[in-house]
Amino acid sequence: MLHLILLSRPLPTQIRVLSGHSRSIIRRLSSNNRSKGPLNDKLKAIPFAQHIKAAEKTFEDYHGKGFFSARISKTSPPEQVFLPFWVVSATVHATIEQAQVGRRVMRTRYNPASRRNETVWETDWAWVPEKHSFTRDYVPLAHPGLQIYASHRYRRGLIDNITTGPALENAVPFTPSLLDTDVKDVARKVDPFLIYPTTALRFAKSYIQNLEETLADDFLRKLYGMDETRLLKINIQLENVRVSPVYYPAFIFSVNYLGRRLRTFINGYDLTVGGTKIYNWERVAAVSALGMATVMTLTGGIGYGGASGSFWLGIVLPTVATSFFAMYYPILSLYVRDIIRNQEIKSMAQDSASWDDDWVKGYAAFEDQERRRTWREEKQSSWYNTSSNEQHGQGNDPKGYYKALGVSPTATQSDIQSAFRGLAMKFHPDRFTDPEEKKTAKVKFQKISSAYSVLRDDPSFACNMAKPVQRKKQQQQQKPTDTDSSSNVQEKALNPKTTHYEFGGPIGAVGMVVVLPILVLFFATCCDPTGYPSKQFRQDWKSALVSRLSVDFLKSLWDPMAFLVYVGFVAGLAILYVILPGDYIPGTVMRDGKRLKYRMNGFASFHTTIFAALYFLKSTGLKPLEFAYDHYIGLAFASIIFSYAISLGCYLGSFGEGKLLALGGNTGNAIYDFMIGRELNPRIESFDIKFFTELRPGLIGWLVLNYCLAAKQWNELGYLTNTMCLVQFFQSWYVIDSLWNEEAVLTTMDITTDGFGFMLAFGLYTWVPFTYTLQARYLVDFPRSISWVEFGAILALNFIGYFIFRSANSQKNEFRSSPNSPASKKLKYLQTKAGTRLITSGWWGVSRHINYLGDWLMSLSWSLPCGFATPIPYFYPIYFAILLLHRERRDDHKCRTKYGDDWERYCKQVKYRIIPGIY
Repeated sequence: MLHLILLSRPLPTQIRVLSGHSRSIIRRLSSNNRSKGPLNDKLKAIPFAQHIKAAEKTFEDYHGKGFFSARISKTSPPEQVFLPFWVVSATVHATIEQAQVGRRVMRTRYNPASRRNETVWETDWAWVPEKHSFTRDYVPLAHPGLQIYASHRYRRGLIDNITTGPALENAVPFTPSLLDTDVKDVARKVDPFLIYPTTALRFAKSYIQNLEETLADDFLRKLYGMDETRLLKINIQLENVRVSPVYYPAFIFSVNYLGRRLRTFINGYDLTVGGTKIYNWERVAAVSALGMATVMTLTGGIGYGGASGSFWLGIVLPTVATSFFAMYYPILSLYVRDIIRNQEIKSMAQDSASWDDDWVKGYAAFEDQERRRTWREEKQSSWYNTSSNEQHGQGNDPKGYYKALGVSPTATQSDIQSAFRGLAMKFHPDRFTDPEEKKTAKVKFQKISSAYSVLRDDPSFACNMAKPVQRKKQQQQQKPTDTDSSSNVQEKALNPKTTHYEFGGPIGAVGMVVVLPILVLFFATCCDPTGYPSKQFRQDWKSALVSRLSVDFLKSLWDPMAFLVYVGFVAGLAILYVILPGDYIPGTVMRDGKRLKYRMNGFASFHTTIFAALYFLKSTGLKPLEFAYDHYIGLAFASIIFSYAISLGCYLGSFGEGKLLALGGNTGNAIYDFMIGRELNPRIESFDIKFFTELRPGLIGWLVLNYCLAAKQWNELGYLTNTMCLVQFFQSWYVIDSLWNEEAVLTTMDITTDGFGFMLAFGLYTWVPFTYTLQARYLVDFPRSISWVEFGAILALNFIGYFIFRSANSQKNEFRSSPNSPASKKLKYLQTKAGTRLITSGWWGVSRHINYLGDWLMSLSWSLPCGFATPIPYFYPIYFAILLLHRERRDDHKCRTKYGDDWERYCKQVKYRIIPGIY
């Protein structure tokens, strides 16, 4: 049992606790000291002594040195934050009450199983004959484990690594002047104290206990010349306990990696670094493959042609395993740290000395007497006393939402979230066993949950309710009828009636719903090894079309096995979307003021799918992949049925209460709204159907089909033609790049503007995977090889297109997200009356949609390997050109309506729409 004696001092962060059989607790708080948290004259901070440029150089060195380093070059500007720490010091009296020491000896024993004498190691144990006592001073300068992070926001990062003794020695009283910075447009922030000092003292106690046990083990083994110890029992008492609040300066760099936000912390005083390193998994895979291939070759493990089982087990499997581990190492390391931390907390919860009696009463004493939240509001009022802050009061919190969470009306979004997390953990009903306490906690928990549900999406909402006069005028302007309820009025204002049509209106919608599936089935059924189109279709196309309208032919489209495989594939991707880790990235602010969050794990879903397939194929070979080619028609028909079903389900669900509709999909015409998409963001709880559909079933399904078609050619020819390799490389690169930059899709029209209807569902579940694979399917039926000159020319065309496409998009994204970066400042722009800045130089000064040109050049390079024997492999670049032209016209109309005269001036400066000098 660990006994603690905390000697009281007249500081608000310390509580007198006397240890004994009665375990009584005496609290002595100064009557003239009514501070609500750490006193201003006791609160210290380590100043920022390093420039931001030095921190950036340290960050680059930390992630850039070494052959396997990822060499991160592009990150958002670092935050400058004061991080709160409780610093604990104490005098420790430790007494070894009992222990056994043992020496390992080698003896000969008879083994009845083997019927012979064997040499074994045994340990001779003996009790320690006397007690040993030690007195040590634990100071935070020598023990970083006594510096405990006192908040929640960065708790998952390697934040403890930046705590150093030299930096702590230079702490000064915390004043608002420490928040000043000489860097323009950079503001230093303060992470608030959210963990009580008693909690920090528990962590310090655990650290001291573990360290004393280690020291005692080492002392006994050296004293008695033994090899091991066991049954160690130590009695520890703490004196002169002091818990002091200190702010650490930190530059915090954030990197989005595999859908997660990884942070690197750099001490702003001495540039000490803490953070998870990211490794270049491609180099790891290359070194692993080369090394294992060398080993297997020298040992004769590879069979003829490299297709033996030893090749897969000796080279492929280790390479995949090492690259997988290198890729997911940052994520896995965080999970391991979480498991260790949760295990420590769980073991402490089982320790009655940590939670019962002294500690529970001490926690309650500090909580009742020293309320940090009120202290923070007082300090905020005194340090940042401005006329705007003085105007915030009860009038800005008429419903008491801010008061319920213990924050001021000027609180930021992160402050509101931090306050809610702390209160939710504190008043969660599951923490209480007494029925009355559980009932009281449930009421408080519901109150803070209701307040947070209002403030989490739009903190200004509660403040806006304090303007009844303006609200009354707005209601009078709306002039609702007697039969309209207030909710109906708000819904009509939020979802106005669509008065214009696109895509030819209802007639065009009927055509798309009917004709597009027929077109996909035409490519699936009328293209075969006899020709593209088939020989039968070329000889008598009328009879071929009539035969495909017969009942027997329609029945033949239904393939139960293909349908189960397709639905299982989509369901598997949905499961991966739910269970795989990924950072939640907020989307754009919608009309109702909400900002939905999306989980970024598309890249992880793709790799998990591929690795699972490789694991399955290592024992079966590539033969099972021919299923996709043999059942291509059934898979296409299954995807069509699925797209109809999910479109209909989302359309019917859009009539539910509180749905946010797309501005272009609320015409009232059923077939048009079904086609264009009525609801903007259909969701099942947190599962966003449109965002899931956007990249996963379409793009991942496209590549899976491509790889299956490549396997078919390999099985038939025994090798892959260079044209098939080109197509696979180009399209894999395109898809993987899109999945890697998954966050960029949040600003596209598909997510921000268009509803989710048949057009998006069919396009992503059917159109993309079954028309974009025409090139690979054609090369299976008509394999061909090209010269290396043609090979290089097509490769160069694709690289040129990719360079234009990616660099143009990156330039625009950086201009929007980091307008103060050096590259963004070099760009010229036109300031519009709407507040938007339109780029008029760089790539976007060449044409208004230069990225469309790069995208189309890539699509053309995908079809060139197929030759010119038939136009069908060129369907994608032809269709894509029409799509881009139509999209450009839609964008032009939208911008002309939004910007008015500013758009006319912009068009005069940037004359060409897509192709410079031509169009």
